Amino acid sequence: MKINEGYPVQEFKTELHNSEETPLHAQVKKMLATKLHYMTSQELCGSETWEDADKKFPIRDHHSGQFARNLIYNHIPRQNYNNKVFVEKDFSLETPSGSRLFIKPDVCIFNYKPLSIFEIIVTSKPKIDKLIAMIEAPVNVVFIYAEDVISDLSRKFNIHTNWSNNFKCFTGWRAEDSLITKVSRTIDMLIADKFPAKHHDILEKKICFFQEENVYNLYVKTPEWDWKPHTGSRKGKPTSTLNTLIKYYAEKTAPILEAVSYRDNSMTVEFVVGRTYNNYEDAFHVGTILKASQGETILFENQEAGIVNKTNYQNIKDGQKIRFVCGATNYGTNGRNKYYANHLANGKDNLNKVWMLE
Repeated sequence: MKINEGYPVQEFKTELHNSEETPLHAQVKKMLATKLHYMTSQELCGSETWEDADKKFPIRDHHSGQFARNLIYNHIPRQNYNNKVFVEKDFSLETPSGSRLFIKPDVCIFNYKPLSIFEIIVTSKPKIDKLIAMIEAPVNVVFIYAEDVISDLSRKFNIHTNWSNNFKCFTGWRAEDSLITKVSRTIDMLIADKFPAKHHDILEKKICFFQEENVYNLYVKTPEWDWKPHTGSRKGKPTSTLNTLIKYYAEKTAPILEAVSYRDNSMTVEFVVGRTYNNYEDAFHVGTILKASQGETILFENQEAGIVNKTNYQNIKDGQKIRFVCGATNYGTNGRNKYYANHLANGKDNLNKVWMLE
């Protein structure tokens, strides 16, 4: 097809009030498959051959210089896909471990085996077993939020130039990308339409494991505030797609250890014991909190306090400096600040386990 030629006229039908698929989903699915099927190297980026086109990728964001995650052809090889594009094709997705999952992606590129999978999101997202299979399988994956792309697809569909920048997605990965890349971008897809990701830039993400509660939570950092727990992770069921995914990643990779707490209801304190009272159920230490912090935020410094020692370490001597993780609530009694120490924060066995995400 020459660059000034149009595509063959095709009839498109969609069903209204179909509980299985919205008209928006059907429209984006058809247009996506058509573009992939008919794309030429000239139409993609003005190159005479696919080999020359490939040399122009990956494309980087004009302002930041960062890899542009929102371009489809940054996540798939630049080549001719004529007669290799399928809509809702059933096949078995096999992982290196030998496990198989039968799936039917919205659109796929298939040539004797699955090469690329495209998931279009309108009202629902892929389930966890499908996501993990796509992460583990040697396949390229692209996520598309239909509302984000329908305008450009509809207005520019018959313009057959510069589709390297027009053919957009939400995010994706190449088959050879690392596990952290695949999991991190899957998390981006899962939280994209939720607060705070829907209204703020997510600068950093991390997974935190809290020993005493045996839970994994996703924490995010935005330009407006420091680290905070992501609402969907903190309030979601342990079996939710998001929480299952972050647990899956954490159990497959080694954490780093940090002597800080990122929870809303706790803080890490550096405490100097002045005097210890052992005539209660738990040891009670009176002294000075040199510094109380929550993540990277310092809450207060140099405050007299009483610490109810709920840890297994009861042999603390007067005058000793120690680090506790305490509840952040001030229980003020008899004019003195009183906190409950949950565990030590200066021994490797008691540090928080943290996994950084890209």
